[in-house]
Parts: sequence; C-alpha cells; structure tokens
Amino acid sequence: GAWPDTVYYCDRLGDQDCGSAEIYCPPTASSTNSFPDLAISQGSNFQPYFYLIARGLPTGSLAYFVGSQAETQVALGLGQLCVGPRFLRLGAPTLAGSTGQSAVQVQRLPAVGSAMFLAFEDWRFQAVYRDLDSSLNTSSALRYRFCPL
Repeated sequence: GAWPDTVYYCDRLGDQDCGSAEIYCPPTASSTNSFPDLAISQGSNFQPYFYLIARGLPTGSLAYFVGSQAETQVALGLGQLCVGPRFLRLGAPTLAGSTGQSAVQVQRLPAVGSAMFLAFEDWRFQAVYRDLDSSLNTSSALRYRFCPL
C-alpha cells in the first residue's frame, strides 16, 4: 500500500504537548538539489506503531532511519547528524521510490531488542541516505513527543 500522504499529530491531552512535532536541524541539498525533510505519521486510531517518512529524497537512494532521546549536531557525509550521541537504527534500509519518499513502520511497544517509546517522552528522528553520487547525506531532523496509546 501507499504511505500516508498527510501527517496526523495526536493531541488528546492538550497542555501535555503530546503529539507535538518540531522540525530542527535543516537538511543539506541532495545531489538532485532537493532538501529532504522528515515527517511522522501515527495514524488516527492510536495504533501501537508509527511511520517515519522521508520526503524529497533522490529517486533510488537507500535510506535508513535513526532515533534517539538525545540531540547533537555532528558532520556526517555531506549532512549533519542531529540525533544521538547514542541512537537506534529503526527498521531496515529502504529505497526511495519515484515520488522521492522512503518510509519505515516502527513498533511503539517493546519487542525483544527494540526500543519502547513511552507517553510524553521526547524523541528525535532523522533519515540518513546514500545519495546518487554515493555520498552520505541526511534529512531534516524531527523532535516528537509521544501520546499515550
């Protein structure tokens, strides 16, 4: 199926800023002169998973997604890695399709060897991709506060 085109942010508890997302750490231009950004989609049914969606990637580029509760800014290839210093790689690498999008579904609930994203925790996410000229590059980074399920 197609990845969600719209980004839905849950905000069931008002003053807790749950579901709030903020883009930080701007992307570097790709080899096709696009500036890839990152979005999160949790769906409207408060499901136990969410999608990270990198948009504006060069078609055919290989991307993987990383997440951390910490924030940094260090050079990585042509871009800036803005999650970490300790980060998790989320899901398997994916190829950007003809629309320039790459996405990964991430489970919120714990599984053996995986992260658990708890209500009201702030996490940072970013896509790292192999550009068409074989260099590493990064999308913008996203800061997100999780809602209770």
